[in-house]
Amino acid sequence: MCGINGGWIPQGIPRSVVENSLTAMRHRGPDDMGVYQEGAIFLGNRRLAIIDLGGGHQPIFNEDLSVAVVLNGEIYNYRELAQDLLSRGHSFRTHCDTEVLVHLYEDHGTDMCRLLRGMFAFAIWDSRNRVFFLGRDRFGKKPLYYHLSQASFVFASELKALRRLNDEVNAPWRISEQAIYDYVSLAVIPQPSTIFSGVYAVPPASWMLYDGQDLKTGRYWDLSFVPKLREGYPEVLRQTREVVAEAVRLRLRSDVPLAVFLSGGIDSSVVAYEASRALGPALQTFTVAMSDPQLDESSVAQRTAAALGVQNTVLPLT
Repeated sequence: MCGINGGWIPQGIPRSVVENSLTAMRHRGPDDMGVYQEGAIFLGNRRLAIIDLGGGHQPIFNEDLSVAVVLNGEIYNYRELAQDLLSRGHSFRTHCDTEVLVHLYEDHGTDMCRLLRGMFAFAIWDSRNRVFFLGRDRFGKKPLYYHLSQASFVFASELKALRRLNDEVNAPWRISEQAIYDYVSLAVIPQPSTIFSGVYAVPPASWMLYDGQDLKTGRYWDLSFVPKLREGYPEVLRQTREVVAEAVRLRLRSDVPLAVFLSGGIDSSVVAYEASRALGPALQTFTVAMSDPQLDESSVAQRTAAALGVQNTVLPLT
């Protein structure tokens, strides 16, 4: 988990305000902070270092420094993407997953999101074309909020960080009555709306372009319920196993220790099984033990961990 911010403010913005906004998200990224400013433009990042601990400082640039990116999340297929980009003549300064984004943008533009496997919210500044490009993962696992006014465009991973930017440009910040109605009737505020008027979430599976005047939104993916297989059960089972195994394997790419939350249920047990096949006894699992015996699954989780030959730590919840 990281935190990003950025924006286009014609009169500029003091670096201290950008850093103040990032400080509001320090819990998202305690390892590093980076800021890039160019006139009316700024990009910021609070980093939780997972891949390329020493070389992944953000923002990250392309070869001629004309394209910059900040990322919250992880691009799981970055190694495969990097190999293809290298074969196309790109060069890399780091081993970080974030760097593939600037080169993908150079080659594919807004279509780059279709190539990404991961959980992400990113912002790219293209200084040659003077445009911001924002993207969010298919199911919106990583947050990204923005506010657009006649004079400015600002965005951040969290609302409290965005508010500190809004205050700088004297943009209104007030509760939305419609959002209150939605919350008390639905128990949720449907995206892209938020609790605040004029503040929105970048929609899942979508990208945004802002050129200083107009904000354009596009959708790069949608859930399809059309049957994709007409196979017998054994073949569907085999393919499902392959897909799950690959999904877990890609998510094990890390330069820091990995662990699995093991509840004792089917889904987390399957993930722990596939992770143990890749990492062996080094894999750690963590289980929350409930004080109510009818709700507690810790004994099942401990038996699962023992069967897989991996470590298990039980955390009592009183």
